[in-house]
Amino acid sequence: MEGKSKQGSRIPKHKVSKAGTTITLTGKRILWEQEIENSLIRLDSPTEISFGVKHRPFIPTSVWKGLARTAVHLFDLNELNQFCWFKECVSTDKQDNVLKASQGLCTIFSIFIPSAFNIYPRPELRLFKRKESRLFEAKKMITPEKMYVFSSSSHVYQIPIFSDNDHEELKDPEVASGNRSIPFYPLIIDKVYIEGYDLPKRNVHNLNSLMEETPLNWVQFSYNNIEPITTERLTQNGFSDDEIKCLKSNEKDSPETLRKFSKLINTSRNTT
Repeated sequence: MEGKSKQGSRIPKHKVSKAGTTITLTGKRILWEQEIENSLIRLDSPTEISFGVKHRPFIPTSVWKGLARTAVHLFDLNELNQFCWFKECVSTDKQDNVLKASQGLCTIFSIFIPSAFNIYPRPELRLFKRKESRLFEAKKMITPEKMYVFSSSSHVYQIPIFSDNDHEELKDPEVASGNRSIPFYPLIIDKVYIEGYDLPKRNVHNLNSLMEETPLNWVQFSYNNIEPITTERLTQNGFSDDEIKCLKSNEKDSPETLRKFSKLINTSRNTT
């Protein structure tokens, strides 16, 4: 996104020194530079290549707390005393052991809507209340007292919020036994996004871990005009069976393998 400086308008550079990653916009093209010693490459198909990008370290439960606590500002003042347990969860570490032992209390539903535009140019925060009187009112379903929906750019996050009464019901083994589902709140968007792009991608994140994590995200690129990079071509260009196996997996390739692969890519494509 274009910014401003003393020299005039400019486009900031994204640089992560530890990962050896630099991303800049040059004209109408995005230039992604990656130090070969820090590169992770995966050949998904003869015309699809993924780059592995290390995520910054984070604690899953802290992520849930950071987003879930913003819902408190949408509560009516006269109902805050019904969510004392929830407020304690998001603002202190007193309930961390309870959250760690659960598989549904620290849950975030994420929906990504593929599009070339920001569907939500400004963040939208909404808080919905259930119609049923109790947590287990709907058959084979868990319906929390509140559903917090946070939308921004092309992402929608949904967080179930349990009241004090919900928490008491969840602790009752006779009532809470059995497999149940938490429903997604319906996604309401213009059908033009569905017709022009791919279907929305839904994921469920159980963020009940208190241990720091550094996950690996894969960014895939598809090439329209490229001579397919098949196993036969890799063999003909001097790649060993072990190198080919490594290229097609999530394992880290050696710098020598990546240099050979980069040379093969540059001689195989016309446009990207």
